Amino acid sequence: MKNLILYFILFLTLAGCGNEQPAQEKVILPEPLPNPALMVKARFECQEIAGTEESEPKAIVYLHYNEQQHAIDTVSTCSVLAPEMYRNYDIPKEALSACGGWWAGYGTFFYVLNQGDSSLVVMEAQRAQKQDTIAFRYEPKTRIPLQ
Repeated sequence: MKNLILYFILFLTLAGCGNEQPAQEKVILPEPLPNPALMVKARFECQEIAGTEESEPKAIVYLHYNEQQHAIDTVSTCSVLAPEMYRNYDIPKEALSACGGWWAGYGTFFYVLNQGDSSLVVMEAQRAQKQDTIAFRYEPKTRIPLQ
């Protein structure tokens, strides 16, 4: 009888240990980092070339990228926009840089997007301040292939 009780206790001990399954932990993989070789830094520069109180101002819009400079357009007035201002001009938050300005009731605005690892696309909107619609309508101005 004593042996029977010992076998029964041993059986319960072994049966209780064998049914436990290890808790499965949820594995969270980190997001892959972007390939630095594919990331392009681009920024606009506005360079005033003419303008006095008697004449219309003129500025050249340049895009700097990969240690290169590309003239985009000549406009009346221009200044680089801070990312916090993008929303006011309907510029997507993914834009690498943006610029523009108003003169005599008309505005010209630009922003640049990285199109994968192959090119930059400069978008342009021209708008009158008294236009019926509030939205800026951007269209592609130029595509710059990356070497």
